[in-house]
Amino acid sequence: MSGYVSYPSAVEPPREQPLYGATMLQAVKRFFTKYAVFTGRASRSEFWWVYLAMTIVSTAVAVLMFIAIGAVAASTDFGALDDPAVMETAGMGLFGIAAVFYAILAAFGLAILVPNIAVTVRRLHDAGFSGWWYLINFVPGGSIVVLVFTILPSVAEGARFDDPPYGYPPAPNSPFLVPAYPAAAGYQGGYAGGWTAPPSTPPAGPTQSPPRER
Repeated sequence: MSGYVSYPSAVEPPREQPLYGATMLQAVKRFFTKYAVFTGRASRSEFWWVYLAMTIVSTAVAVLMFIAIGAVAASTDFGALDDPAVMETAGMGLFGIAAVFYAILAAFGLAILVPNIAVTVRRLHDAGFSGWWYLINFVPGGSIVVLVFTILPSVAEGARFDDPPYGYPPAPNSPFLVPAYPAAAGYQGGYAGGWTAPPSTPPAGPTQSPPRER
């Protein structure tokens, strides 16, 4: 009977392998430490925790901007807005605040641009798709397709995108139920991440690994 293979929850798999059941902190840490890593895979938890964290940061900055604009507006004497000088001063103040916060958001967006593309490519790999599918974002409606792909569950065949490919040994705590090649695990308690019909014969050594796909 198949079932999830137990693995110590405190033990995090190597950086090169996907982390299934990641916490937000673990996901964000991997997001930045694998800043421009387009090989390998990212689990759904790695991807969506990061997405949530970045949404929270962006929303917080936007809320602070509106609070600052509201504070300036509240301190403005609207009765004196008939005076062009007062109106210009108030307008420049509001514009300056908005410009500062938009600059912060733009800088934040640029800072996470590369790792965001990288983690999306790794999530596509984990779902069994080539990372080149990311380019469909530039086609009208293509972003919806990519979104659906990132929601799909992990598949064992995604290991062909690992480096070395096919994930030897398979990632600990992965969602695949049938442990394969237990002799390669190096962990006496067993491991998960195997599949019943691997795409090729397990390589005898790193130099015999089949070509990695992209």
